[in-house]
Amino acid sequence: GGILSSAVNMAQAALGAGTLGFAAALEKCGIGIGIFFTLCFAFTTVFSVRLLCHCMEQTHKTTYEDLVAKLIHPRAKTLLSTIIVVFYWGTTILYVIAIGQILHPLTDSDSFPDWMRGEYGGRAVTTIFWLFIMLPLSLLKEMNSLRFSSALGIVTIFILMFAIMYHAENDSPDWEGANWGKMDTGVLAALPTICFSYSCQALCFPIYHEMHPRTPARMTKATGVGMFASTIVYLCCGIWGYVNFGSHTKGDILQNYTNPTGKAYLMAAFVGMGATITFSFPVCIVPTRDSLLNVMGYRDVYSTPPLKRIAVAAFLSLTSLVIGLFISNISVVFDLLGGICGSSVCFIFPAWLALKSKNFDVKHQGWPTIIGTWALLAVGIATCVLGTAVSCYNEFSK
Repeated sequence: GGILSSAVNMAQAALGAGTLGFAAALEKCGIGIGIFFTLCFAFTTVFSVRLLCHCMEQTHKTTYEDLVAKLIHPRAKTLLSTIIVVFYWGTTILYVIAIGQILHPLTDSDSFPDWMRGEYGGRAVTTIFWLFIMLPLSLLKEMNSLRFSSALGIVTIFILMFAIMYHAENDSPDWEGANWGKMDTGVLAALPTICFSYSCQALCFPIYHEMHPRTPARMTKATGVGMFASTIVYLCCGIWGYVNFGSHTKGDILQNYTNPTGKAYLMAAFVGMGATITFSFPVCIVPTRDSLLNVMGYRDVYSTPPLKRIAVAAFLSLTSLVIGLFISNISVVFDLLGGICGSSVCFIFPAWLALKSKNFDVKHQGWPTIIGTWALLAVGIATCVLGTAVSCYNEFSK
């Protein structure tokens, strides 16, 4: 668990299905405002991880739940555990939906058997893919065991990025018609998706625990590297995807590409994104599993009997598959997870913990840290309340 492997795991924790919805987010708020929001969330992610590491070192707690119980209130531990389980378990459902949307166009052609085509064939292919690839990865014990698959996931998502850019440049992108800044409710509606795209704070605990040597400064540096790479991918996919399809940009950018098997680079992009989501799936199972084990009375994954650890992980993975097979609207999942759960876990709780920690005042921390912490809390509340309300209104009023 050095800086590089930690940075790769943090980037992989952030990158994933959020990449698919970034173009739609920029279509809602405009490119200029979207870039501003993206940079703000990238910075606040690094800052929030720094605050969490500071609290961990001060209290000697190694889990998010124990940290909240120590600094806020024992009952707040249950609230946080519930939010984490809902958020990351919901994210795995989103990954199952995305995998289905990726595999279906690749197998729904005359070159494949009839049982692999159509609605039921797509579900069958998704189930087989989950059984032999996604489920085994979900049963791994440590986050650090995923560093090589995470590195491969980072490489494949860059393939998607270049494919989106190449397709846009060869399909007469409408740069002049692109909106660079909107002043309507779409600005707030874009917040949950962007927030969701940077929701990786709960994963910093197992990553930080496995880092050697372990210091807040090294973890902050690793997070900074990971978020820098994530921001490059998000902006490139978002901007070029939006100027390519304009107002017709869909919540899942891959749905804008018809007949991907007809173009080699689109085929590579679909396969690459499938690999990225496959490796992101177990990364989200880990904190969900750990939160449930904590609620069940186990201190951490290392003190849990192996059979119980595997059973919990398998149950979470299976339920994600079953629900994901019957949900098709990926935008609603983005809005609810990013707005309500993501803002709480990734911005509100880190700021709250820091403000409740010992010696967190101007004398010991300085004005920039104090002001930044209160700003982090304000961003989290605004995203949770305003972003979610506007997104849900826009979605259900269609």
